[in-house]
Amino acid sequence: MRTLYLVGMAPPADKKSGKPPFPSGSLSDLVALDPRHGVFPNLVMTPLLATLHSFDGDAINTAELWKQVVELLKDKTSRRFNLFEKPVGPHLEVSQEAALRVRDFDPSRESWAIFGFWTISGLISHLLKGGVRFTRGEIESYSREFVRRAMERWSASVSFPKLIPSSRSAVTGMLFRLCTDSDLDGNGVSAMLTHAVTEMANDKTRVGSICHFLRGIVPLPHNEAYQLLPFGKVQNCFMLGLDPKSQKAEDLPPDTFWKVMGRAISRNLTRQ
Repeated sequence: MRTLYLVGMAPPADKKSGKPPFPSGSLSDLVALDPRHGVFPNLVMTPLLATLHSFDGDAINTAELWKQVVELLKDKTSRRFNLFEKPVGPHLEVSQEAALRVRDFDPSRESWAIFGFWTISGLISHLLKGGVRFTRGEIESYSREFVRRAMERWSASVSFPKLIPSSRSAVTGMLFRLCTDSDLDGNGVSAMLTHAVTEMANDKTRVGSICHFLRGIVPLPHNEAYQLLPFGKVQNCFMLGLDPKSQKAEDLPPDTFWKVMGRAISRNLTRQ
């Protein structure tokens, strides 16, 4: 089984007071996906429980994952990290630590669950362009162009519509499908992914390694998947790759989001 890492966006900024969080247990300063923060149950606990559930009946993989859960839930752990520094001004900047982790990422040994449109889009921008400092506009532009390029190689073998979504949740969902859907003959999402990387990567010699990287991650929504009303709307947009306005009553995903997420993570952890 691969080693699971959880990747957040950046330390939250307290714009009102600028004060550090209140100390609790072993924690004083903020840590990545901080256990005192409100997103911790959703972005840390839910994926772990969902993945354990997906291994139901598989005692070996359940035991292997449980060993990892203990580490992932520690107050401080290297297995949770943020992609960006705390935002200052109009730019988002990939941290030096995260850049080194990206450089050394080994998809044969690691799997990353990455939360939020800005995080996954920033990672793609970093991989394609090689830079570490981007405006939000640049990140969003790269991400949307990446999905558009991938759709140029859409085929009937993939299980999502030939549509280019506009909502960020649906774009994140399309990236999720490109990175995690099965593709046994390589003519589905793998071909779409390769085409997009080939068209957009500054360094064409890295196309293969970037594609290998992207098939080793699991893009997931941030807390908007749980907190926006009506409940389940954003989750369905993510799973279907459809914008809220284009969704019809009959456009229903085959399962609830947390089960889809758990299965995607478990497949990524155990894929051959």
